[in-house]
Amino acid sequence: MLEVIIERWTNPDGSTDYMWSVWQSGNRIQMSGTYPTSDAAEADAFEFCTETLNGTPDRVSRL
Repeated sequence: MLEVIIERWTNPDGSTDYMWSVWQSGNRIQMSGTYPTSDAAEADAFEFCTETLNGTPDRVSRL
């Protein structure tokens, strides 16, 4: 199973960053840098899965 997790980080200055990680069979295989929106992070995660893993995630979880 391929899962994308979108994480939201609130910074001390009040700004928010989003990051994604891709997990396969319970193992993290890739993690991103920061993005200004959740949608931007998710779009890049899908692009990574499509181009690198030749597929799309089975599940997207948001933390």
